[in-house]
Order: sequence, then C-alpha cells, then structure tokens
Amino acid sequence: MATAKLHHHSIRFKIDTRKSVLDLEAFREMLHISPRIPNQPFADLPTEEEVLDFLRFLGHSQDIRYLTDVNVNKLYQPWRSFASVINKCLTGKSSGVDSFRLSQAQMLWGLYHRINIDFAYLIWEDFVYQVEHKSQKRSNEMNYPR
Repeated sequence: MATAKLHHHSIRFKIDTRKSVLDLEAFREMLHISPRIPNQPFADLPTEEEVLDFLRFLGHSQDIRYLTDVNVNKLYQPWRSFASVINKCLTGKSSGVDSFRLSQAQMLWGLYHRINIDFAYLIWEDFVYQVEHKSQKRSNEMNYPR
C-alpha cells in the first residue's frame, strides 16, 4: 500500500511501513539536473501568453485563447510527437484529447529554444499537481516521471 500527501513544499510518501519526504531540491539532485554552466541561473520560464504564442508559431491548427484550448494532436510533426512524449511520460495519458498543462508546454518551449530552463522544477510542478488531484481520478494509481 502506498500513499502520497502534499505537505507545505514537500511530498510525504508512505510505502508499506516506510515513510519518505521529498522536496524540489532532493528531486533535482535525484534527477542530476543542474545548470550547464556553473553559477549561471536557469532562464526565466515563459508566461502562459508566451507559451500560447509559441504554440501558434508551431502551427497549432485551431484557435487557442487559453492553454485549455490546446490539443497536442493539432500540432504539426515533430512537435506533436515531442508534446505527446512529454504528456505520456508525465501523466500516463496516451489517448483521447491530450491537453497540456503550463509546465508541460514550458518544457516543449525550452526544448525548442534550447534554453537552460529548470526542467526538474517543471517535472516537480507536474508531480505536485498529480498528488493534489489524485482524488479526482477514477483509480488510486499515480503516474510518475519516466
């Protein structure tokens, strides 16, 4: 039996009888993600409006005013494939209308522009989102970054 709960800026896990606590810094260290150039901070993340402009630039074939309007299947290749891989790896979704959360769209933006963004932070944000919303799912399973 496993449980996960959000506690301040960390996630508390209990697997069988073993308890663990994970925060962003431990998560980043676990993934071995750090800036490419020592002492250079990560680049600022794009805002939602900048991300929407970027998705329009990639050729999203429908009108998008909000991130919830985005369907990754409406992007041109290879961006559709990259977006689907990000979505599948973080959420486990593989069919239906695959929408993007801001953190996932920011990852695609960072990959496209080859900018040193904090991918660990974005994965962490997605992970926290899943913990916060796990009660809304039909099953008790919670996907994890692959």
